Amino acid sequence: MFGIMVLVITARFGTSSEVYQPGEVSEADEFFEFQREVSSMNCLCRGLSAGRAVSGLDLAALDAELTALAKVDSAVAARRSLVAAEVKRRRSDPADRLTKAGGMSSREANRAAKTAEGLEKLSKTREALAAGEISKGQAEQLASRMNKPALAKHVRANEEALLERARGESTDEFARTMRKDDLDGSPDGGNTQARCQRRARMASMWIDPDTGMHHLFAKFDPVTGARVSTRLQAMVDKLWRAENLAGGVRNKRQVDQRRADALETLICQSAGTSTSTSTGTGTSTSTSTSTGKGDQVDPHSGSTPNDSTP
Repeated sequence: MFGIMVLVITARFGTSSEVYQPGEVSEADEFFEFQREVSSMNCLCRGLSAGRAVSGLDLAALDAELTALAKVDSAVAARRSLVAAEVKRRRSDPADRLTKAGGMSSREANRAAKTAEGLEKLSKTREALAAGEISKGQAEQLASRMNKPALAKHVRANEEALLERARGESTDEFARTMRKDDLDGSPDGGNTQARCQRRARMASMWIDPDTGMHHLFAKFDPVTGARVSTRLQAMVDKLWRAENLAGGVRNKRQVDQRRADALETLICQSAGTSTSTSTGTGTSTSTSTSTGKGDQVDPHSGSTPNDSTP
């Protein structure tokens, strides 16, 4: 596959006779850069067990396969960021083209376009991504800070050290590292960021007109979010104990169902309006409700249609 790509492009570049001014990037330079990327991709692909059924691989081989695939994903993301950046330089909307030509959702495309914009200012990060040394998520963590002057200055000054951290951490661990770095690098100890996070809190409610199911979404600052999560998890654990310690219970709830019931219980009990149904364990738990098609909820009103127990 890659050999064919190189041969086709060699033919194209071999016929070029244009003269380029100093400082301009010639098609030949672009071609050699592309050759380096193809060579890197070939090296990454050597770790894949192409042609072998995955059912014949042991767990160690499957882990190796996943590692190789992750490196390929990183290389593809680096190449995509270059293409998106070039699209923007040609005064076109990269997010729109990533959606239409790249097969991405609007959300994915917007995120990829922003990452590409940030990586334009972080050449070493893009090189590490192309080499499969860091994950796409880690590159996004670094690139996302480039549109915030104070954070961008810190990332540029410490890019090599941050990349070294990224190479030794998982994507989740590196996200926590970056959040800690944001606070450590803040001139007021993170107070400004904390106020911004507090102002960014929000909640919304809507009803799916096709199913009548209620959807709730909320976003909290870290302190409030930790407090809410702790209360919610405590209720989830309480419901789990009520089901499992009794023994011999049929139709036990799934984890997501138990979490939904815990949320409903916390909200409705605090309001003194809880409705409940029996779980079969001798305990009483709340159930979700739905209304007829087309019911609307004002996301800013704080009100919902009257609940009814099915």
